[in-house]
Amino acid sequence: STIGDCFTVLTRSHVLYFIVFAAVTFFNIVPLFTNIQFSPAVGAAVYFGILDIITVMQMFVLGPHLIISVREYTLSS
Repeated sequence: STIGDCFTVLTRSHVLYFIVFAAVTFFNIVPLFTNIQFSPAVGAAVYFGILDIITVMQMFVLGPHLIISVREYTLSS
């Protein structure tokens, strides 16, 4: 199937991107289960600053790169 082929290509060539995506998702979920969002500490501000940066990278770098790689694969087959 086409979807299965695309998924196979992504898992073979972009394992690092999937790991980063999972890590960013984890960092987005952590504040839901902790009180870090209400903390006035500098560490909490650093955490959310880094979270903002990696979330933007995920949306505008990792996502389009994965989409382009799937398109290249479908053009080559």
